[in-house]
Amino acid sequence: MVRSDSTRVRAVGTLFDVYRKATGTTVTVVEGRVAVLPMLNVPGPALDRARAPDIADSGDSHAILVSAGEQVTVTPSAVTQPTHANVAVATAWTQRELVFDLTPLPDVAQEYNRYNVRQLIVSDAKLKDFHVTGVLSSTDPVSFVHFLRAQPGISVEETDREIRISKK
Repeated sequence: MVRSDSTRVRAVGTLFDVYRKATGTTVTVVEGRVAVLPMLNVPGPALDRARAPDIADSGDSHAILVSAGEQVTVTPSAVTQPTHANVAVATAWTQRELVFDLTPLPDVAQEYNRYNVRQLIVSDAKLKDFHVTGVLSSTDPVSFVHFLRAQPGISVEETDREIRISKK
């Protein structure tokens, strides 16, 4: 059983990824299936008892069954329906890669900061409109800093503790 904020995830013979963000928890199933069990007071689809009688019998009537290649996101106020997932992107971290597709720079910095001691600080709110697409190494911050320095209109200042990004 994995717990993340107000979400419980129980494996049902499977391989899965749980990613806890400030906005919610995303569960991506690689193989098999999982029952995602939002805590009480979180609306979501009712469990299909025909697909998961073992879960239904356990009293988890609010469980959402997620199968291989699907993902679901649980926030404090809602649960998404299972949708098709890019499993390679969701599990890229296991290969020390970070995958971005038109991702706002503040979100890239947040993800980058999960893996590095020296933190990226986006100090200019205008940079939320700067989007990053590509695959970055989570263990090679130097290459990402070089990429940022090559971007027109972006200034990068480095210290021992942080990498501050702002508009020129």
